[in-house]
Amino acid sequence: MTILPPVAQYSGNYTFTTPVTFYPDKQEFDHYLSVVIDDKVADGILFNGEYLNEKYIVHRWRNVADSNKTAITYNISSGTHFVSHEDPQQTFGAQIYGLKFQEAYGHALGQRVDTIKYACTRTFVIIKDRFDNDCDGRVDEEIENGMGHFMGHYNVYLSVTSTLIRILFIF
Repeated sequence: MTILPPVAQYSGNYTFTTPVTFYPDKQEFDHYLSVVIDDKVADGILFNGEYLNEKYIVHRWRNVADSNKTAITYNISSGTHFVSHEDPQQTFGAQIYGLKFQEAYGHALGQRVDTIKYACTRTFVIIKDRFDNDCDGRVDEEIENGMGHFMGHYNVYLSVTSTLIRILFIF
């Protein structure tokens, strides 16, 4: 059994190491990585900085019931690995598991521990404040675009707000 983090606590990247065997039989685990992500951006998953090749796919993309999520499972090698998305603000869930004769392991690769507001009120976006400022169910997905605005679902609000603030300071 594996305990999975809530979607609101998904991260955008994970670094992990697969376990090794310590028993005399020296049989290695068969390691697997499963990813759950929004189906619109599923093709952007990177494993150790590269797109995973077709030969590593164990279970192709499958829709997760009653959601806009999709899941895929890869067979991976032993060692330390990094899984991310080509879009740094995209979050996803990731789990690893391994099997061998009479042994197995499995766990989520991690999660954020951000505060989740249940009764959400839109607030001004502050980068990395660990809140869902735009009430979209995601925490800190907005990124600064270098022009004093933030990219994400809150663009229009920020543009209007920053323009109004500038106007108020002029008068």
